[in-house]
Order: sequence, then C-alpha cells, then structure tokens
Amino acid sequence: MDTKVVWSTALLACALGVGVGVAASSIFFPSTHDATPEDDTIANLRRDLEKEKALRAQERSGRTHAERDARLLAQKQLDKDGYTFEPIGTVTSCFRDRRGTPRQGALVPGSLARITLHASISPTSLECLNQFSHMWVLFVFHENTNLAKVTTHKTATYPSKIAPPRLGGKKVGLFSTRTPHRPNSIGLTVVKVDAVSGRFVDISGHDLVDGTPVLDIKPYVPYDNVASLVCPEWVAEKDDILPRPVHFTVEAQVQLEQAIPAMQFYTSVAAMRATIDQILVLDIRSIHQKRGEASDTEFHFRLDHLDVVFKTLDDFIQVTRCSVVDNKTTKTSREQGPNNHREDTYGHGGLQIEQPLE
Repeated sequence: MDTKVVWSTALLACALGVGVGVAASSIFFPSTHDATPEDDTIANLRRDLEKEKALRAQERSGRTHAERDARLLAQKQLDKDGYTFEPIGTVTSCFRDRRGTPRQGALVPGSLARITLHASISPTSLECLNQFSHMWVLFVFHENTNLAKVTTHKTATYPSKIAPPRLGGKKVGLFSTRTPHRPNSIGLTVVKVDAVSGRFVDISGHDLVDGTPVLDIKPYVPYDNVASLVCPEWVAEKDDILPRPVHFTVEAQVQLEQAIPAMQFYTSVAAMRATIDQILVLDIRSIHQKRGEASDTEFHFRLDHLDVVFKTLDDFIQVTRCSVVDNKTTKTSREQGPNNHREDTYGHGGLQIEQPLE
C-alpha cells in the first residue's frame, strides 16, 4: 500500500478523534459563558438564602441577649424582694393542731394524713411515686407564732440563736437545729407512702399539722441515707425522760369505742388506741409544763376528731376521758406562749384543760 495513503488515513482518524472529544467535553462541561436565565435565578436564590440565614442568626443573638438581660434584671429584683413559691398541695392531717404533733414523724408510725395536689398540678405528676416506700415533703410551718418577728426583721438581722431542750439553757445557732422558727419558715420531713390515687397521696409516720401547705415532694432513695453520719450528743436519739406506759380509764375506753364512727382517718379502736399510745408515751408536755414529772394537772390534745384528756402520774400516763369534737373547733389558740415552740419542747406541748379553746 502506498505510504501516503496510510498516513492520510491515520491523520483523518486522529482528526475525527479530536473532534469527538471536543464535542463530548462540550456536552459534559458546558462553558460558563453560556449561563441560562435559570442559572441566574438559582444564584439569586442562594444569595437570598444566605442573607436570610445571617438575618436569623442576628435575630437569635438579639433574643439571647434580651433574654439574658431580662433574666439578670429579674434575678436582681428577686434578690431584693425575695422569691415566691406557690404550694403544690395541702395536707389533711390527723394532727388538728401543734399539740400532740411529734418532733419526728417516725416516732408515731400510726399517724395518718393525705396530701391533695392543687388543681394546677396534674395528677400524672404522681405517676410511679407508689413504687417508693417513703418520700420527702418540703412544707411551710404555717402555724408559726413568730410572723411578727419575721416581718420586723426584714431589714435587720434575724435572731440567730435558740436554746435546745437538752443544753440546759445554752444557745446554739438556729441553723444547727430543726426549729420551725427560721428566716424562711420551711420544713423538711420524711414520710411513708401508703397509697397514691389521682391527685391524692396517703401517708403515715408524719409530723405535719392539718392545713400544712406543701411546696414539693421527692422520693426517698437509698443514697439519701448517710452511713457516716455524725451529730452532737444533744441531738442523739436517746431520750432523758423515762417512758411511762399509757392506761385508759374504763370511761375513756368506752368513749373511744363510741367515737370511732365519727373519725376521719381511723376506722378501728385498735389503730386509734395504738396511735394515742405512741403520742403520749413521748410525754408531749413542754419543759415549761414540767415534762417528765408527775402531775395531777390535766392536759389535752386533738387526734383526728377526738379530744384526748390525760394526766401524768408517777408510774403511767392516764387517759381520763375522750370526746368527739367538730373539725371547726379543733384549732386551739396560737398564742399560748412557749408551749408552741418546737425548739422548746419535745413535741408541741399539751393544752391545759383549764385553758379555753377558740
């Protein structure tokens, strides 16, 4: 074959190859100089989107700064005026007033009460609480007698010391005690959870007075118990008062049996009798009422709708009579002086039988 023909064929093939490649590249890699109106629209949308993102970021930053400034302002106002908390519920208790209420609920395991959540708190808030045996109750000492002092000392120093019963008049700082008379009248107690239903929590082994406002409840968990607990001798569990057994007169026993149908919490004589025994064996009289000493003076306290009259003899505490009282008359005077101060008593004292009720 002629060499010229061969070379001409090869050159033609190369030319065709180059042409195809250029055509293909123009298909897959279009020239930027050939932008369509659609491309311009997409580019404009992208720019608008970026501007919108930047604007939103500025708005979020502005809101964050505004919220922070508002929070700081509110914090300053709260620091100045104080915090306000709404109760989540109220206690209906077998203890109609402070007299007879134990210093610790566990001392009277037979004591009964019900916490009712307010309408603003959903009953679903109590879901799974019945899986716990005990819970903490954060509450308000609503029957404190020192409200005037609290008001007076808002701009001054609050009284800082009290005299616990076992120190013979020696005073200690109030924050080393469980006195209810504090700058903020807030109490904390552990109670047994008996039942949870709807917006009701039935409890026992408590020290809560009827009508107590509840601020919060929390389940009691194992790590709440501190194994290495240390406390001074004057708060030890051992009592310096010799416990006396509780005896009922025949008249008092009959009156107790007849009163059961009128009770709100107790449906059996045995349960109510056991609770009365648990209360009186503690000698609920205050130091000013000669706690621990025998006396013919009669005192009384309220449990459920029952008024219990008793006196402390040499060898035992005698319940002399019982009577049903209407709930409206269960509140005794709040102005009985030192008998009302838990830091001065081992309970809240009894009320002398000669003293009239409100």
